Amino acid sequence: METMKKPSVIPVVIPVYNPPGEFEPFVDSLRKNHTAPIVIVNDGSHPSFNPLFRRLVRSYEASLLVHTKNKGKGAALKTAMQHILRTMPEAGGIITADADGQHVAHDILICDALARKSATAFLIGTRVTRSNMPLKSRTGNALTRGFLRLLHGTHVGDTQSGLRYIPAGLMEQCVGSVFDKYDFELDMIVQAINAGIPIVEFPIETIYLNKNRASHYKILKDSWYVARVFVHHLGRRLRTSRVR
Repeated sequence: METMKKPSVIPVVIPVYNPPGEFEPFVDSLRKNHTAPIVIVNDGSHPSFNPLFRRLVRSYEASLLVHTKNKGKGAALKTAMQHILRTMPEAGGIITADADGQHVAHDILICDALARKSATAFLIGTRVTRSNMPLKSRTGNALTRGFLRLLHGTHVGDTQSGLRYIPAGLMEQCVGSVFDKYDFELDMIVQAINAGIPIVEFPIETIYLNKNRASHYKILKDSWYVARVFVHHLGRRLRTSRVR
């Protein structure tokens, strides 16, 4: 793989829809501990949250991207990727984090340090302690781990983690993804596998507040979205083999 210079800037991207109470304290903690640009994507939140977003921009020097309607986490991430690829050519990649209080600033700093050592790898923060993981997260992870191993021969311990470092090369591929919901995060993994981009996991602390009720993940609906990713890539593989 082509050698890439170490990124001088690694923005932190936070997609959010109707932010929970933990969101502003998280941004505050992140800014106090980290100097990187913060890019918030308001994915169609209710207008009552507009004062909060304005305060975050003013108080924490965050950039704000806005969807007038809710489009899904994947669409929010793609909007941020397109913005950063266009306006921050010095960024070698981005770090993504969830808005529901699951991630701590310390782990984002660790991710940033790892990214500066391995700028072309796709880094995933893996929740190593699953005993307190909500059932819907454990179920979704087990299903996607199994299918990744079966269809792509790759083991990824935590396919649903929102704390990731996405190198610019993978960003350029993923902005064209056909997936816009939680399925986009799995599609990102499959695209990395297909492109030969190394996937490196590192342990993180994960905090589940009120049994993760702030999460917008719906186990049945979003499991169907996830299944579509495997069907999509399996279909592409079959079409490619026929052409050959």
